Amino acid sequence: MCRCPYISRFLYVLTFVAAMSAAWAARCSADVIWTDAERDSYVSWLHAAAAADSIAAADSTARIVDSLYPSGYAGDYRLELPLIDLGSATRGMEAALARSRVADMDHEIGPQRDLGRALALARNYRLLTEYDHALELYREVLGSRPEPGIAVEAFATAVLHGDSLQVTRELLNIVGASGLAERAGEVELGYRYLLSRGSSKDLELLMQKVDAQPQPMPARIRFWHSFAHGRLGHDEAMLYHLRLLLAEKPDLAGLPAMAGGWVAGIVPDLLLGLGRIDQAAEHYELLAKVGPRSRRDWGRHQLGNIRLLQGDYAAARACLENISNAGDEDRRQWRRRVAMLADAAARLDRIRKEGEPYGTADLHDR
Repeated sequence: MCRCPYISRFLYVLTFVAAMSAAWAARCSADVIWTDAERDSYVSWLHAAAAADSIAAADSTARIVDSLYPSGYAGDYRLELPLIDLGSATRGMEAALARSRVADMDHEIGPQRDLGRALALARNYRLLTEYDHALELYREVLGSRPEPGIAVEAFATAVLHGDSLQVTRELLNIVGASGLAERAGEVELGYRYLLSRGSSKDLELLMQKVDAQPQPMPARIRFWHSFAHGRLGHDEAMLYHLRLLLAEKPDLAGLPAMAGGWVAGIVPDLLLGLGRIDQAAEHYELLAKVGPRSRRDWGRHQLGNIRLLQGDYAAARACLENISNAGDEDRRQWRRRVAMLADAAARLDRIRKEGEPYGTADLHDR
């Protein structure tokens, strides 16, 4: 009699888990083929992401602050002078440019000779956060030298300045361009700006333009295109483009720093959300074994949940008990919840084994 209350507390749980297992089994029938080549590409991606994760952990200077629109993103120009010296240099460049323009008023070759000075001055203004002066000079330079790298700097400066008119003009130029491959930097900034501050309609317009391009997308644009699909809730389209990205760039070369770990975790998450349970479990297992260290516990956690819902309580317990207890307070709180889930899996496993006298064993065959 004393064991009956203990057993009865789990009868409902067992019934619920068995029902969930049956529902999940039905969803598994909708799986699509994930080829061996695609699986190998995912494994290659995990190895590359793990290597990048290890480098960043060992060398703090290798870490890059990731955000949808980092304030320092404006090409490869680097600040080499203290700000006080930069301010003095900028005033000197202003005077030199003004003198040059006065001297060249009576000569045919005047404006071209000043473009280099104007571009350098624009960059100095940007570094001094005098964005209005920087934009004025960038526009002047782009009028004669419409180069992609300079256009990226001008676009970034417009965003930093909060010049919505200039940003809108630049976005319209991107959408209206005949080819985007040579303007990949501007397209990326367009995605990042719209993802962080723009409307869904504008984002969808840019995505339609990118989809309509006859040439393949550069890998970096493919990444942001996939990210945008996810933001808009287009899970199937997001997974489709991520599969292409994995096939095209399993080495992560040229991709944002955030791409490695994010793609490693989001691919199995998408498979799980789309009901492809067996494929999700396989990818979570790979993530837990060879993925970036920062993502391995997520793979164990999700695989443990899948095994729990499948009724494999021993496997669920093994996954959940293998999750690291290291980390900050937020992680430790999460780890305590994981420990409670692991304990529940252990109890369910024990009740399942001992439950035949109470008629619970057949629940797992339904």
